[in-house]
Amino acid sequence: MQLKNIKTRVIKMKLSKCGVCRVYSDLAYKFALSLEENEEVESFVCNVELAGVFIGKEPKAYTSDFYITYTDGTVGVRECIPRDKLCKPKNIKLLDASKEFWEAKGVKNWGIVINKEEQISE
Repeated sequence: MQLKNIKTRVIKMKLSKCGVCRVYSDLAYKFALSLEENEEVESFVCNVELAGVFIGKEPKAYTSDFYITYTDGTVGVRECIPRDKLCKPKNIKLLDASKEFWEAKGVKNWGIVINKEEQISE
């Protein structure tokens, strides 16, 4: 989940299950490629606006990273967040807001995507 009009590096790609997909992190890029290859995924959309969700004092529009339609007709939402930013208070508020928004829309398959824990060799 991020601001709608984020000014950062964008990775743009064309995928058969998404059309033109714009993502803002390597983690989201890798996840988009995994959705493209997943036979259980019919289609997906990147950066779906969370209409009416505002965090903090100033109204800002936010988006969810992936809205996924599965071949069995169900839908799911995934938010991508790096492991090292998972427990920051603002990110917890954003993730909670996303989950509440989608649950109110009837989406029960909501989850987060985090990067693998890095192994430190000594």
